[in-house]
Amino acid sequence: MKLHHVSALMLLATLGACSEAKLEVAPANAALQQAAEQQQLLQAPVRAGGSQMKSAEVFQQIKSLVGDAKASNAGFCRKVGVGHRPCGGPESYLVYSTEGIDEPKLLALIAQYGSLRKAEHEASGMMSTCEMIPEPSVVWANGQCKLGASGGGDAI
Repeated sequence: MKLHHVSALMLLATLGACSEAKLEVAPANAALQQAAEQQQLLQAPVRAGGSQMKSAEVFQQIKSLVGDAKASNAGFCRKVGVGHRPCGGPESYLVYSTEGIDEPKLLALIAQYGSLRKAEHEASGMMSTCEMIPEPSVVWANGQCKLGASGGGDAI
């Protein structure tokens, strides 16, 4: 009879330990599930082509807003990094003129484009060479803001 009580106590202790372990694992599983759902949300537009189409549309809006980067003097010329490289930094640099454009709108579009490109790279597992793209200089010539000769980066 005592053996029965000892076995019953051991069984209860074992079951109790198992239920505690399940309680500890449940939050981790919930966190993993939430992370998986967030990853699926990021990947879904890429699989359907939606996210890539969206970044291309935003890029066209940026180019349209910048236009020819015309400026009446060099004080209106600016540059900004555009896009996202998986190892960090911009994909390229944009030379633009603040004269006659909505600069806050332009910078908001550039930030949106960078976020979209980052999401596309993360969803696709894109890697890069991790090389440093030198920031180009900006010059004003013939009434336009342009990439300077010393710049080593791409310009849009």
